[in-house]
Amino acid sequence: MKKRIIAAVFCLAFLSAWMVGCQKAGTAQQNRSADSRNVVAAAAGPNIGRAEAVNTVKNMINVDYGKYRIKLVRDDLEYDGQRYYEFQLLNDCKQFGPSLIVSRDNGVIYCYYPNHTVAQVYDDQVFRSKC
Repeated sequence: MKKRIIAAVFCLAFLSAWMVGCQKAGTAQQNRSADSRNVVAAAAGPNIGRAEAVNTVKNMINVDYGKYRIKLVRDDLEYDGQRYYEFQLLNDCKQFGPSLIVSRDNGVIYCYYPNHTVAQVYDDQVFRSKC
């Protein structure tokens, strides 16, 4: 009699564990299909938000942001077939260096000059020492 009870408890525990495992696998498959919908939606719109672009500038340019502030100039700048956020770094309302543009697609940052050319931040005279 004891052997039957132990065998029955063991079988119930095994079946419960097996069913929980199946349920988790089903949930993972549902999550995977939801994730693929999000990837398609993200591909249609911008990948980098304004706050992320500001953080990119702050992480790339090492200045005292108690003295300097970042001003959004445009959030729809188009250059070379891509869309960018354009920022100015200001010190007492005076622009410090050229504008900085951050790609809305991948977060790459460049210096943007008044003659509509770009350069790597590391190549700019003003920002080279601030990177």
